[in-house]
Amino acid sequence: MQANRQLWFVNFEGVAYPQHDEKIRGMNARGQQAARTALAQAFARLGPDADPDRVRIVGSHYYSLLVGVALQWLTDPDNAPTAAEIVAADQGARV
Repeated sequence: MQANRQLWFVNFEGVAYPQHDEKIRGMNARGQQAARTALAQAFARLGPDADPDRVRIVGSHYYSLLVGVALQWLTDPDNAPTAAEIVAADQGARV
């Protein structure tokens, strides 16, 4: 995120556009769906034969982490969680 800060800022700036344009909203929704699927495959090893609802739920979890952490790193990097803290919290461990 630090190496591509401007790209991340542009992504967040683009969040407002879908509310005004159905076509952009559809493109955004398809992009999020693709991201959820890719994240479920990468982090939970859910392949093409996995239950689509499970892929959506697990992918949504990782997508939420990605976007939430990115926002924290952009707006308050001194207090944003580290990778180790995120893993520990995700595993239910005491941080």
